[in-house]
Amino acid sequence: MASGMASDPSVRIFGIRHHGPGSAQRLLRELRDMAPDAVLVECPADAAEALPFIARPDLVPPVAILLYRPDDHTRAVHLPFARFSPEWVALRYADGHGIPVVPIDLPWGIQDGLEGEIDLAKEPDPFETIAASMGYEDPERWWEYFFEQSGGEDDRFPAAAELMSLVRDRSPYGTSRENLLREAWMREGIRNAIRKGYRQIAVICGAFHVPALEEWTSTGKEDHALLSGLKGAKVSATWVPWTYGMLATRSGYGAGVASPAWYEMLFDHRDNAVVHWFARAACHLRDKGVPVPPASVPNAVEMATSLACLRGMTDPGLRELEDAALAVLVQGDTRWLETIREELLIGDKAGKVPGDVPKTPLQEDFHAAVKAARLSRALGTPGRIALELDLRKPSNLLASTLLHRLVLLDLRWGTLLEAGLQAKGNFRERWRLEWRPAYTLRLLECGVWGLTIAEASSAFALHRGRNMASLAALAALLRDALRSRLPEAASELAGLLGDHAALSRDVWDMAAALSPVIQISRYGESYGETPPSLSGLLDQWVPRVIIGLPRAMEGLSDEQERRAPGLLRQLLADIRLMDRSDWLEMFWEQVVPVIDRPSVGDLVHGAVCRLCREEGRISQQELDNQVRERLDPRRSPSEVASWAEGLLTGAEVMLLRQAYLWESLDHWVSGLDESGFREVLPGLRRLFGTFSPMLKRRVSALIRQPRETTEENAARKTATDPGPVLTVPQEELLLPMLARLLGLEPVR
Repeated sequence: MASGMASDPSVRIFGIRHHGPGSAQRLLRELRDMAPDAVLVECPADAAEALPFIARPDLVPPVAILLYRPDDHTRAVHLPFARFSPEWVALRYADGHGIPVVPIDLPWGIQDGLEGEIDLAKEPDPFETIAASMGYEDPERWWEYFFEQSGGEDDRFPAAAELMSLVRDRSPYGTSRENLLREAWMREGIRNAIRKGYRQIAVICGAFHVPALEEWTSTGKEDHALLSGLKGAKVSATWVPWTYGMLATRSGYGAGVASPAWYEMLFDHRDNAVVHWFARAACHLRDKGVPVPPASVPNAVEMATSLACLRGMTDPGLRELEDAALAVLVQGDTRWLETIREELLIGDKAGKVPGDVPKTPLQEDFHAAVKAARLSRALGTPGRIALELDLRKPSNLLASTLLHRLVLLDLRWGTLLEAGLQAKGNFRERWRLEWRPAYTLRLLECGVWGLTIAEASSAFALHRGRNMASLAALAALLRDALRSRLPEAASELAGLLGDHAALSRDVWDMAAALSPVIQISRYGESYGETPPSLSGLLDQWVPRVIIGLPRAMEGLSDEQERRAPGLLRQLLADIRLMDRSDWLEMFWEQVVPVIDRPSVGDLVHGAVCRLCREEGRISQQELDNQVRERLDPRRSPSEVASWAEGLLTGAEVMLLRQAYLWESLDHWVSGLDESGFREVLPGLRRLFGTFSPMLKRRVSALIRQPRETTEENAARKTATDPGPVLTVPQEELLLPMLARLLGLEPVR
């Protein structure tokens, strides 16, 4: 943020930092002192039609001006504003005082046609040099401390303008054609305001441009020659809601800030922002279940202030806030630092726009797609709607494509019901539709990814895919892209999937990823064009997964162990779907020997035993032997309970039909002491809680039934567990002795 006094005292140029709360506060003070009769803002001139909406109270920031070309929706730009943005403060001040606002930047219709001359990412950042010379590794932190965060009533605009004069000499952007044209257009905007009779003119622009704009009195001829002959495309402008997440630097927004929520607090509570921040952090952590005592807040404030003093700062910054919160509020537990950062540094605030604001291209494309798919009535009907689609019908195919693309955009107007349960054939889909008001905002937010549903869903899918570490999630995303008829996105995602699969060593992640890939391979004709790179992937992938299963079942975490049985069953179902007998035999060759591996976890071992018995790969006698071994009283109660849970989850009927299994489990539970029973109770609740009401009633009847009172139970037990066999001499010696001890008649 910078400022300089132009040669004509009726014009003052305020150089600001976009979305800087300190710039905004100082600018508001200066505008009140100056009382201008015109406010000129660095904003593309073709955004003028959107500015009158500033007067509307239902335009609530964060919001953005969307500029787009009606003839080419792929060409668009967003200009975001927050409450603490200096431009927003200037616009609201001007509206409140009846002062005209003039956007003076080069029209975006012209800027869009300029070819980039410089790759700024490869050029040295002059701000880094200045920050480093003052002992700051991060130029963002340096700028924040000296120009945004420090308090006081001093006018720092002149000092910042002088600093920008040095920065421009070291920046290649200063001499680029784009920048020269923009600054010439802004200088011409100042001269036009003078011609119209305005005498007290406030110019608000980025600090970088201040030294060039101060030359407005002496560059008229040069500017006129430079700007002559420029032609731009037709551009439309409207307002769209924005979010703090999209305003943050991490979103990729070039002028973003690291901590929008913190900047809002600095803007609203300049003198006690640190106290407010830690109080909110404590409330947020308590809501999450973290016991933060009230005394922690002043202690954290004191620590942050002390850290700032030790680091040569007047007020704490982001680093001091995070360090103090970590040390005092969460006792060094870094798991909570990210949630604090998300809630209190980034924030989740979303803006609002008036209902009569012109529709965005994405909204228009959405409504056109709804009409083409004959879903207009469904869109206007409240509540849930059942929808069955025959993809061989053109309008139904359009409806399916639209709904799948919206799912890719996380706008779930439709929920696809599970195939096989609700769908009939490969060319039929069943959906449940329910429109919610929040989807309107989501549709507007998606405009940052494209101006049509196809463009936005494709771009968002690729963005997600490039940042995915999970093969399963990437494979599901590929399947959804194919369902959405996005062949270009699907092709790139297929390439990413192949690259990740070649390097992956996570067998369970690969196994989970097989299901969507096999669906694509099996039913690809109903999805449209299938990427060629998938053709040979399964031949390499499936054997790798199968061979890696035995080792993958060892050393699992609790979460991994609970997921493994389901993934194992799904893998077997996927292999059968492919109708590959060689893969099926390979699967059993690897899985059956797992039963004899002592290093396999109890829950997984129980699940493997049941799977092998259900598929006839082991005999009932082998299963009984495993039951006897695993329910051994010498094993810990938690190990036994875990094995029983793996064996019986999803196979409740086995417990009721196999008397030996029920009696063994019943005998084991009855033999537990109180502490052992308490240890296994959560697992037993989890196991029996999955039973159907009918099976629960049958289990209750078995529990109430006296043990071994019927000849049938005794015979069943004898058949399964005959007990020790005595020789004739043993019988003659032991049985009479036992009869006398028990007070019975001698056995004859």
